[in-house]
Amino acid sequence: MNSEKISSMLKSGVCVVNFGMEKFYDDLKEQGVSAVQLDWRPSAAKKDLLSKLKKLNIDLQAANKEALDRLLRGQPALVGMGIARDTVPGMKAMGEKVLLHAGPPIAWDRMSGPMRGAVMAACMYEGWAKDADEAVKLAEAGEIVFDPCHHHHAVGPMAGIISPSMPVFILENKAFGNKSYVSMNEGLGQVLRMGAYSQEVIDRLKWMEHTLYPTLHGGIDTACRHQNGIDIVKIAETGITPVLDTCAAHKIAGKGQVGAGIVRMPPEAFISAAETLVKKYLD
Repeated sequence: MNSEKISSMLKSGVCVVNFGMEKFYDDLKEQGVSAVQLDWRPSAAKKDLLSKLKKLNIDLQAANKEALDRLLRGQPALVGMGIARDTVPGMKAMGEKVLLHAGPPIAWDRMSGPMRGAVMAACMYEGWAKDADEAVKLAEAGEIVFDPCHHHHAVGPMAGIISPSMPVFILENKAFGNKSYVSMNEGLGQVLRMGAYSQEVIDRLKWMEHTLYPTLHGGIDTACRHQNGIDIVKIAETGITPVLDTCAAHKIAGKGQVGAGIVRMPPEAFISAAETLVKKYLD
């Protein structure tokens, strides 16, 4: 459809068909927009799922209440950093060429374009392939083991690819003792998480591993020794939520919170980070 047809369609009036949350429908009606609320629900993975749960005597209301209660009582704290192969549970045991990804189990031939691009970038970053074509051949030959991040208590943004050499943050739920692992944010521009695999992407990942990671690692370890972890909820509440009601999509406002003393970062943490950087590049 060309731009003229789109413009003409919008000028003639729009009627929105909403399915899912009725709040969207209510907001549209309040603004005088013509809208229809569709009575629709996604079908269950299996038609007999609910009947099976009833046979198991599972109280869904109680289970949902418990899940929500654990979520609200959770106390996530940043407690350290490490290299994925040595830090993420079960990753090293799966072999040398292992890539964790977002979503449920999936094979190379069913991956979306961005996820494939991220896999190609990871192969070049790890040195398994010299270019994108070689990375594709490696994947098509079945030489890479793919596994969901959540099978390893890990999470990655967008395509979710975590490769063995990538630095990861370690977070601990202080309320329940469980830990999770997440890759570092690459920033803006061409990035692996969006499926880019140019040399710029590889160079940035190498810089993050060899320069940024040692510096952050030293500072975070020192801070954690002083205060038993960095309170992630506090950073989110004071630095992110007031600007945009999410802890995932907007990070700019949260950047200054460590320096502003929200997490009470001790001076020794900054000294440790600086010493790490000097030792690596000036000694």
